[in-house]
Formats: sequence, C-alpha cells, structure tokens
Amino acid sequence: MPLLLARHMLDTGAWLPADWYYGNGDIWILGPQLFVLPFVAAWGVVPRALACGNALGLALLFASAVLLGRAAGARWPTALIAATLPVALYSHFQREFVVVQLSYGLMAAKLMLMLAAAIAWSRAKDEDRGARMAVIAYALLLGVWTVENPGRPIVYLVLPLAAAIWLLRKAGDRRAVILGATTLLTIGAGWLVRQWLSERLQVVPGLGEFRLTRPDAWMQHARWLAAGLRHLYGGDPLGVPVSPWVSGFLAALRALALPTAAIWFFRASIVRRDSTMPLVIGVLGLVLVAAILVAGNIMVDTVGDRYLMPPWLLCIAGIVLAARALPQWRWIAVLLVVAFPLGGALNAIGIEHGGSAADAAGLPRPPPVDGAIAALRETGLTRGFATHRHAGVATVRSGGQLELCDVRLQPELAPARWLDAATCFDPARYRDGFFVLLGPDERDAAQANAISAAIGTPSDVREADGYAIWSYRSGSASLGWLAR
Repeated sequence: MPLLLARHMLDTGAWLPADWYYGNGDIWILGPQLFVLPFVAAWGVVPRALACGNALGLALLFASAVLLGRAAGARWPTALIAATLPVALYSHFQREFVVVQLSYGLMAAKLMLMLAAAIAWSRAKDEDRGARMAVIAYALLLGVWTVENPGRPIVYLVLPLAAAIWLLRKAGDRRAVILGATTLLTIGAGWLVRQWLSERLQVVPGLGEFRLTRPDAWMQHARWLAAGLRHLYGGDPLGVPVSPWVSGFLAALRALALPTAAIWFFRASIVRRDSTMPLVIGVLGLVLVAAILVAGNIMVDTVGDRYLMPPWLLCIAGIVLAARALPQWRWIAVLLVVAFPLGGALNAIGIEHGGSAADAAGLPRPPPVDGAIAALRETGLTRGFATHRHAGVATVRSGGQLELCDVRLQPELAPARWLDAATCFDPARYRDGFFVLLGPDERDAAQANAISAAIGTPSDVREADGYAIWSYRSGSASLGWLAR
C-alpha cells in the first residue's frame, strides 16, 4: 500500500490526497509512503522501491533507539546494542510487522523519539536551551501522531509515560507538570485537527473485527497464544534451520531475557530510583506487551496481534538501557546480543528457501502471483479487481503495468473502498474492459454465482497457478455494482 499511495501522491501533487480511502481510521501523514516516495518517482511501482524505502525506515528505527539510549544517559556502546535489537531479523513476527509492513516499525520509532524528547526534557537544567527544543519536538511528534490516529499515542505513550512519571515523581517537580500539560494540550489540539481533516478526507473506520469471545472459547485461544509465542520469539526459523535444538535454545533465550532483566530491575530500583526512568519505561513496555497478548488473544476475537510490535520493540530497547544500571550488565548484554542480533542472523540462514506458511493476517499464504500476472498480460487488459490480499501484490509485482482495485466478495460483490483511490471505482475507467482475479480460496460455486449475478457472464475465463481470471470485454459487463 505505501507504493500505491506514493504513486497517487505524485499523480495528484498532494501530501494528503482527498480522494484516497484512508483505511482503519489512519491518516497517513508521516507514514511509510514518504520513505518510498523518491524511489517510486525514480523507478515506479516496483518491489525494489519498497525494499529501499523499508531500508530507510529501518535506519530511522535504529537511529530512534540510539537517540532514546543517549537521552537516557547510556554510553554509545550501550545505545548501539539497544538499537540493534529492534531491527534484528529473528522471527517471522518481526519480519512481517517491522521489515515487510514498515508502518508498525514506524510507530515504534515515533514512540522512541517522543520518549527520548520527554527524558531529555526531564533531565535538562533550567538554563539548557536544548530542553525547550526537546519539549517542542515532543509536542510536534505527539500532535502529528494524534492527528493520524489518537488511540495509538494514548495507549503506547501517554499511559506508560504517566505511570513512569508517577513512579518516579518528586514533590513539586515542575517539569513533570509542564510535560503533563503539554501532553494534554497537544492531544486536544491534534484531535481537533483530525476532526477538521476527517471532513475533507475519505477516512474509513476499522473493519469491526474486534469482538469479545465467549468464555468457553478462552481455553482454545490460550492454546493459540502458546503456539503464537513461537512466532513472537522466533521459535520457527526464517530460513533453513541449522538445528531445531539451536533454534529452540535461541527462542528460549529471547523468551527469558526480558523477564529476567525486569526482575533484576525491580531489585535495583529499590535503591537506585534516581537513574531508573528508562528501566521503568522498559518494564512498563513489557507489562503492556503481556497485557495485550493475554487480553487480545484469549478474551478478544481479533487479528490485531501486529499492534504488539511498537511496545514490544520499545520493551527490548528499554530493557537494554535499564540493564546498564545493574551490576550484572555485561552478562545481560552478552545474553541479549546472542539471543537477538546474532541469534537472528543464525535463524535467517537460507531465508531465500524458507518462509512462513501464513501471511501477515495469519491466513494461509497464497501461491506466487507471477503466473497469474503473465496470464493477465495475455488478456490485453490492464485494469481489474481483486480482494485486498491479492490486488496490491499483483499491482506491485507487475511493476504498475496492471492496476487492480480492492473489492469484497461477501456478502455481495462491492468496492472495498479501503486503501485505494476513489477513482478506482469510476465506471468510466472500465468501459474498454476489465478483469476479476480470484485467489485459490475464492473460486467456489457460491462466489462464482455472486460475481456472475453482479457483473454478468465473463467473455473469457482462464486459470494460472491456482488463480482464476475472468475477463470482461467492452460492453459485456454491468458496472452498476461499483456504486454499492
């Protein structure tokens, strides 16, 4: 999606195109589309543009963690170790929701930068000019993030930061009061700006998947949670495993490293309260991760596990910074370096021959789409439709030569209006013909009947690598369903 939004930004000349459907209530202001924008301008909508943009985003995540470490008073070696952990390629979960879907890694980067500014402000001297710059940077980042989606900074930043300030409170601490007032005023201003923008942009709310489950299903969800921890900690190798025992051992190290460091932190914090701000934030991040894991996977029927990544990455970096204040620091550093960056490198050996069996939504990964793209080119048609999980992939894999827009098939064929331009569903675009691409799991009789009822009988049907391609030539299809 970042590539398609970047291309639309270039086509319209607007930072926030008014005819783009901003899905899930997210107004992408400082999002991954900015990182791919120069590469899309140079090369078009191609996979290497996404790879280069994501590399820039990972560099920003690394730099944000370094700045957080330095603001917290860590030395350069400690800050660099802390920054290495969030970008280490150690699990399918981290690969999907940091490397591939950069937006979640950018949430973590914003979170770290704001915490760095807050810590710099709280530790600066009254006459320090940098303190004023820190609080201004904090307010600007928080304001933009609130405009994008106010729920994220409130959950990820405001609640943990408020708890950290309360735990480390000092009587009459003027800086804490100023920081709290700045936070409240900035969130209020950001919310007002968001309301103003929402009246002018196509902001689409979430898909409504968040719903509580029945208590009798909690045990099954608990078993899923236990299995899911293997993905979180990297129990399933990214590539060809060197040894199942080695992979299991490294995953166990990653699982034990953070709670062990947290326990040592609580012991040290009893006597070293003056140097524990990053420790408190790191531990609160760990608690938040655990709470979301338990509540989100046992009591709630949802696919929102990806939102664990920002507090999870903060937690990893925060524990490293926290451990620097402990007498066992060198041993903890060795443990974390072996478990995450070095263990991740070992876990990723032969990654080109491996891969997760599930996609980012936890669904079975569909077959490669290259054969379907070749078949689509043979039709001579360049515009068409597919469900969300196939449309963007096919557009990018074709280098932008094919343009596929999102549709939903249930309960009836209709435009998805989700991370697409409004022009996608203009009937005039399809007067010369179009196609419908159906994935391997979308080809049952009920789907076929629903599509035929909405559009009509296709002029041509062909298959490629499990995909079905329904072609409609000029004048052979009904386009009334685009108004649904």
